[in-house]
Amino acid sequence: MLSKKYRVKKFKDFSELFDKGDFKSASSFYIKYIKNNENYTKISVVVPKKIAKLAITRNRIKRQLSEIIRLKYKEIQPGYNILIVCKSGVLTMQYGQLDREWDYLLEKSGLKK
Repeated sequence: MLSKKYRVKKFKDFSELFDKGDFKSASSFYIKYIKNNENYTKISVVVPKKIAKLAITRNRIKRQLSEIIRLKYKEIQPGYNILIVCKSGVLTMQYGQLDREWDYLLEKSGLKK
């Protein structure tokens, strides 16, 4: 998991991401991203209750995506706030599929170094 410094935490940042952020989508999750005034990227993962009712399931998905991000953090362009929001397709995906989808979204959005 990323340290707190590298996570989007403030309500202001979340609302700015939802209101003004750019949007790229894939089959199991989508990302919203916006430039920040820092020299590092902050990322958060959101799994809505509508998608997974049980907290165990939501936390498992968050842990898997957080680990993918942690391992590939150096591949991401610095200076962005990124929000990952899961869709219902994420429940049936394996770790490798999530990894490929993350790479695809980074390429599609131009956030990959």
